[in-house]
Amino acid sequence: CLTHRNSHIDFWTEQQRIGTLPQDIEYEESPRGRVTYDTKLRTYYLLADRCILKDQTTVARIMRAMHLPVNIIVDTDPHYICPGCNRSESQREQDEADWDF
Repeated sequence: CLTHRNSHIDFWTEQQRIGTLPQDIEYEESPRGRVTYDTKLRTYYLLADRCILKDQTTVARIMRAMHLPVNIIVDTDPHYICPGCNRSESQREQDEADWDF
């Protein structure tokens, strides 16, 4: 699969350095994702946090900005879970466990 040459942390740090992103927010604190291209299957993948994927306007903006075709695979990935969603997931699991007798 092909992907961006930089890691999230490197990209985030560069954006902070040039002033595109605030200095006081770590990259793990924001919803994030990645686009990859499978050269064998000739398929694009947009893997992202649920906070991003639930907003179709944001997904459409990402697809336009990256010149992605319409027929891509859009999905979540355990690697891309922001702290807010991670807490929500942990809380749901705890709530379910509380009901186990």
